Formats: sequence, structure tokens, C-alpha cells
Amino acid sequence: MGSECYSGQADPRGQGAENQPSPFVKMITLVREVEANLYAFYDERRGAFFGIFAVNMLAHLINVMEVCLILALMRLPASIAAGFVVEAMTKVINGAFFFVPTRAGVYESGNALTLKAIGLGANAGVALANLDQTHAALASLSAREGPLSRVRPAAEAIGPTARRPT
Repeated sequence: MGSECYSGQADPRGQGAENQPSPFVKMITLVREVEANLYAFYDERRGAFFGIFAVNMLAHLINVMEVCLILALMRLPASIAAGFVVEAMTKVINGAFFFVPTRAGVYESGNALTLKAIGLGANAGVALANLDQTHAALASLSAREGPLSRVRPAAEAIGPTARRPT
């Protein structure tokens, strides 16, 4: 049963004290299930798959263009390459420091190091991070307090007690 080696005896690798799979084996199983679901989605709904992929790529492009715009407004050399490098390093740094609560200081430090590395200065990196976070906060606030914040969700609006026009 389970994993057996060529001698016919149970293989202890990947098994815990009570013959339970180790966390690593559980993680591998979970990754394989996700991979199988992804392949199944691709096979069954190819159009939706490429639509989601295109929207994801568009979101990354918008982030790169936002960095370019902020750099240009700060009167720094703004190129697509610089925007791409800054965004790529932001993703890497956020992934590496996921355990820092609210990523306090991580974004600023990462941008400072990245912009210093590409020759734009650490101060510009901190300013870029602060401007980007201010933009995100204002966008979040406007989404909560804007004109669409008062629109009821569809499930609530069309619930069983809702009156439908006749």
C-alpha cells in the first residue's frame, strides 16, 4: 500500500510517525491537483483561459506604465525597461518578504535598492514607493466612498424579498 520500494517493504520516505504522508508529500499532492485543474480548465475553456491571461498581462502592463508615468512626473529618465525592472523587482520582493506584517518598509526599501541599482537613486525609489502607495490608498478610498459604493450587490437587489417591477 502507498509507496513500496522494490523489496516489497513499505518505503518510510514521505511517511510520518503514524504512517501519514509528510507535509512535503501533501504539498506535492496539492500542487499536482492545482496543475491538473489548470490543464482541465485550459482544455475545456480555452477562450476563457486566454481571456484571463490577457487581462493579467494587461494589468502588469498598466503597472509598468504607472511606474513610467511616476518616474516621468519626477523628471527622471522613464523607460519601459526601467518600469519593467521596478515592477518585476517589486513582485520578487513582495514574494520574498510576505511574512512582514503590512510589508512595513519593504516596498520603500525594495524600490530604493532597485532604483539605486539602475542609476536613478535611492531617494527616487522611496519617493516612487510613497507616491504609488498614496495612489493605491486614494483609489481604495474612492472605491469605498465613490458613487458606485452605494450600489447594492445583485444578489441583494434581486433577493426573494425584492420587489420586481411589473
